[in-house]
Amino acid sequence: MATKRETATVWYTNPIICLTNMQFNEFYMSWYSRAIGFARHYVSTDADAENMVQDVFLQLYEHWSALDGTMNITAYLFTSLRNRCLNALRQQLKEQREREQYCAEEVLMTQVKYGSLESIDATFRDDTDIVERIRQAVDALPEQCRRVFIMHKLEGLRNKDVARELGITVNTVEAQMKVAYRKLRIELRDCLPLLLLLV
Repeated sequence: MATKRETATVWYTNPIICLTNMQFNEFYMSWYSRAIGFARHYVSTDADAENMVQDVFLQLYEHWSALDGTMNITAYLFTSLRNRCLNALRQQLKEQREREQYCAEEVLMTQVKYGSLESIDATFRDDTDIVERIRQAVDALPEQCRRVFIMHKLEGLRNKDVARELGITVNTVEAQMKVAYRKLRIELRDCLPLLLLLV
């Protein structure tokens, strides 16, 4: 009978072995720490790496008895782990893009506020005068730009909803919003802060 040390040697030198000659706990002990190290390189925290590796080993354990004895179990382990890491990175990239989009929009709004407050003209006649200037400025936007601005800022639709309604991409919606902000900042630079008085 092979000793534990001899069995461990088999793991390193020949990962394609007969399942009847190895036990799941031996495989777990041989590869768990290395799997953690692999996952930790790609995910945010140690806890995320451990959870991911435990999930993969659990999946492997549940199908252990059904695995082909000629199967490369080590390759199966790291392929499953790689796919989970890829999914985590895709989600991370998606969240980063959403944060960047939000930050970009916040920067534009801050620029609008600063520029309009700096050049404010308080010599308006009444609230009708202000509302009319806003309406004229929005109406003066290019057609697609105006529709995007109204749907997103006035109707409160999300970028992806605006894109779906108009049959355009989310990137186009973002670009049109930037155009709208720039044009409105110029047209309304001397009265935009006075909108607060109408609330």
